[in-house]
Amino acid sequence: MTGAWAGCLLALCAVLLARWLAPALPGSAAGIGHWIQRTDQLAAWSSQVATNLGVAFGVVLLSVLRAQTAIPNPIRQIITVASAGLLFIVVQACARPLGLLWAIALALLSLLVAALAASMAIRDVRSRASGLVLALVSCAGSCYLMARLLAIIAGDAANVSLFRAARGIATAGTALDTATWIVAGFGLLTLIQGKIARRVLAAGFFLGVTLLTIGAFRGAEDGASLWQILLLRTLSDLSPHPDPFVPLIVRYWLELALTALVAITLLTRRRLSLVELSVCLAVLSRASIDIPFCALLLALSALCVVASSIETGRYDPLGSPSSSHARSILVSVCLLPLVVGASSLPKSNTDEDSASPPLDVGRALSSHRLPA
Repeated sequence: MTGAWAGCLLALCAVLLARWLAPALPGSAAGIGHWIQRTDQLAAWSSQVATNLGVAFGVVLLSVLRAQTAIPNPIRQIITVASAGLLFIVVQACARPLGLLWAIALALLSLLVAALAASMAIRDVRSRASGLVLALVSCAGSCYLMARLLAIIAGDAANVSLFRAARGIATAGTALDTATWIVAGFGLLTLIQGKIARRVLAAGFFLGVTLLTIGAFRGAEDGASLWQILLLRTLSDLSPHPDPFVPLIVRYWLELALTALVAITLLTRRRLSLVELSVCLAVLSRASIDIPFCALLLALSALCVVASSIETGRYDPLGSPSSSHARSILVSVCLLPLVVGASSLPKSNTDEDSASPPLDVGRALSSHRLPA
């Protein structure tokens, strides 16, 4: 589906802007205040648009799921209710930051939907690989969530042993991320036609990610270029907390490799099936399921897996007879988050002394991550 490719590209751009570039710019160099403000605004709007379209696509997929009788009714009801609750929380996050309990509830709902979808997809040969990726990402996300919660408790109680246990759980999450990269990378690489093309692409992938990782480490040295400083700050922020018992260079390499995997998939393919879209969305959501936008991506990945197992071959939920009513609600669903998000944006002010601060970096994509 061409629309799936465009939607995945928008999600990738929102992640790169709001989670990679915008948080790393402040304090990285002098005289770039104008670029920092513009980047914040662009990141805010891109994340809001991506969230709105993601919520709308989620409603469409739920309408398809509700019309299917092949799926057991209890599982269908649980997925529908959990997904609807998740979409509601994500829409609310567009207007105001989430509290700790809401972030935990959001993560648990996304894990519930992903677990049920993965258990169904693994039984189907056509969606088994995507189901395995979804299961690995869900398990890794639960490990990181548990590790952060334990780190909070250990910090309040000043318990070193408990904090060490939290780091051990985070290490298990990193191991699952490695398995995710292996499964997803092998599956997406097989889509490239020609053995020579696959080998060249794999070699270029390893070389490029390795060079970027080395460049990130040089960002801490004197005389480092701006891109090295930005990359180091970004990877330091995205690296799991509490720190796993894994060398820092491995964690940085893995973070770059997983994101580059999605980018290369979009560059080498112009159409994505729901199975391929599910893998890309799951990879983008990894390790951050307590952030609203990432939880939304994980839920959409799960719903795409369920939809791909309903029909044989390529499946287009917007074109299926069972979801003919979905087009009529698509516009209204898009407008609702836009209204909620627009009401929370700062009003323009021509007075420089009382000017509003720059836009938040897409509240649905900002750091609602649990403190560690």
